[in-house]
Amino acid sequence: MLGYDSYFTVDREGCIGGLAVIWKSSIQCNIINYSSNFINLQVNDSDRGIWRLTSFWGYYNNAQRRQSWNLLRDLASMSTHPWCIIGDFNDLLTSDDKRGGSERPAWLYNGFRSAVNDCNLHDLPLEGYPFTWFKSLGTPRAVEERLDKAFHTSSWLSLFPNARLINLVAATSNHSPILLKLDPESYIHSKRSFHFENSWLFDQSLSDMVDENWHYYPANNILQKLKYCVDGMEAWSKANSPNFHREANKLRNELVAIRSSNDHTTDASITNIQNKFSCVLLQEDIYWKQRSKIFWLKDGDKNSKFFHASASARRKRNNIKKLWNSHDMYVEDQVGLCSIAQDYFCNLYTPSDGDYSPIIATIPQCISPQDNTSLTAPFMEEDLRQAVFSMHPDKSPGPDGLKPGFFQKFWPFIGTNFFYACCSWLDEGSFPHTLNDTNIALIAKVDHPESMKDLRPISLCNVIYKILSKVLANRLKQILHTCISDSQAAFVPGRDILDNALTPFEVLHYMKCKTKGN
Repeated sequence: MLGYDSYFTVDREGCIGGLAVIWKSSIQCNIINYSSNFINLQVNDSDRGIWRLTSFWGYYNNAQRRQSWNLLRDLASMSTHPWCIIGDFNDLLTSDDKRGGSERPAWLYNGFRSAVNDCNLHDLPLEGYPFTWFKSLGTPRAVEERLDKAFHTSSWLSLFPNARLINLVAATSNHSPILLKLDPESYIHSKRSFHFENSWLFDQSLSDMVDENWHYYPANNILQKLKYCVDGMEAWSKANSPNFHREANKLRNELVAIRSSNDHTTDASITNIQNKFSCVLLQEDIYWKQRSKIFWLKDGDKNSKFFHASASARRKRNNIKKLWNSHDMYVEDQVGLCSIAQDYFCNLYTPSDGDYSPIIATIPQCISPQDNTSLTAPFMEEDLRQAVFSMHPDKSPGPDGLKPGFFQKFWPFIGTNFFYACCSWLDEGSFPHTLNDTNIALIAKVDHPESMKDLRPISLCNVIYKILSKVLANRLKQILHTCISDSQAAFVPGRDILDNALTPFEVLHYMKCKTKGN
């Protein structure tokens, strides 16, 4: 009747418990083991490989909670396959998982969290209503808790990076059903734009390609030269950018084969293969580090697994699943989400007419002729070089796809052309209209954004535009102290925005403590 071909059940004990798992014949599932608290399955996925799914029911009695936590640890140690465990845990991770009723003892929160951490599990965020169980709704004794959850390992999330846990509605039960959706949501695939990879910087063939071709690009237009260079790198990447994991395994097998031979000590190729192997591992590390946006780790910290998990978590955190529209309705399809964002920014950034001259007239003149001379002095190539190399090489690119790391790597080739182009734009007081093309990225202010007000827009400008802005800002810094009042604590090096708040607090504290004098 339900359309499933296979099932496995564990009977209830009296009025509590009872588990069931049902699946279709198109999915290969094997029962590993079971008890009155769990059913452990191995799923043989033809596309993703083997992973484990556990259906779990935790003891509801406080006296038996430690048994549930130890059982969770035992289940985690049974296999190293990617793992997802879902069910009614009858436990809470934090006080935010409960509303109403008496406060739970702290040892229950701490014990469950410790068990989850010991198992290296991560809580899959619940979409929709935050609670899955209720009691005495409509009365002053109402209690709601999130007892039903899904946990996963990092390796499982790598297999299903778009997995979603959705809270549904039940007609009669005091438990809400939860739906775990594994497959990615369908969305419109836009044309993939060029994106410079920092891992390419360690490939000598790319440097040779840029060096050989740069002088053949149009000399009178730096933007056109960069466009030709991007086209060349895009073609190069299709032919030379490897699958790092596959390439590393290939080189590893070659090393094993050579070492297994009798004359490996005299084989000159072993050093070359070792160097290639080391380079591929470094490139893979940088590839995932670039996507994870982990800037606090320095070069030499090789942990692709950590970067991969951080990149997956970052992608999931930044994914916008649904938003409220102007009619107070949830929209989940991508076309509708794009329409909401477009309407929001069109209304937000609509220019308004006004007369600003009275405000400008109140601003006193504070730039002296000497200051003006230093501000209008000709720029030097070193000014641009300092601006370029003061940027983090992995900062997000603009629409052209180029990162600061590209300009830093190839500055000896492009620096002079770039300097003359920037000087001409600064002297003329205008630049090509495509130079300030900008991508707008939305950063979530909260864990689960539901409206455009929960998202913070940031502008991803082209690096050339950032360099020009930085050169002008560095020039302005020299006389900034003459333009800004001493009482202005923010945006000035050596000052802190908290100073203006701390100063009156200290004055009041001194006056309250003063016992003598006026």
